[in-house]
Amino acid sequence: MTDTPTERALIIDDGSPCALVATLLEQTPETVTLWMTGAGRARANASQRRMALLGLAGLERAHLGAIEDDERTAGIESARLLLAAGAAAVRLGATRIVWPVSLGEDLGRMAQAADRVRAVERVLDLETDPERKPVRFDLPLLDLTIEQVADLAIDLDAPAEGAWWCEHEGAGPCGACPSCESWQQALQRARFGVAGVRAKAGA
Repeated sequence: MTDTPTERALIIDDGSPCALVATLLEQTPETVTLWMTGAGRARANASQRRMALLGLAGLERAHLGAIEDDERTAGIESARLLLAAGAAAVRLGATRIVWPVSLGEDLGRMAQAADRVRAVERVLDLETDPERKPVRFDLPLLDLTIEQVADLAIDLDAPAEGAWWCEHEGAGPCGACPSCESWQQALQRARFGVAGVRAKAGA
């Protein structure tokens, strides 16, 4: 009896807590490659620490060029990211791409993300060897809020050094930027519940 080959996975990794949680959810970390999209040394260092801590297969830096921050083209930029991840997966022999996007209760954006993924999968099917197992996307955090992701991070005993959530570079997160404040509040709610956070704030 022969063992079933283990599927290789590629995680789209911006160095965020969402990427950290998605990595921790993987059952076979030794088959996982981080595809690093996060800009900045702090995010890159967090991804490298996560690879070492969890015994991942490897880490590759994505070469995407500038991603335009423009609402009018946000969907196109997202599709470009997914297509580039698909090309990287084909090159590395991965058949599953994990996209750790978290959209909470925004049903419209969730539907758009799912449609975008299906469209990219169709393009990959057309452009890759038909004898090869098709590349498919996995969106494990799609319908979770930031508080639910924080709750998962606590349940999984996520190593904080494996992610970077600050908008700035530094020896540690600044604690004052919108991203820091969002994650701090989410972690507090996950630990204490909303009532506990209110009580703590009023103490």
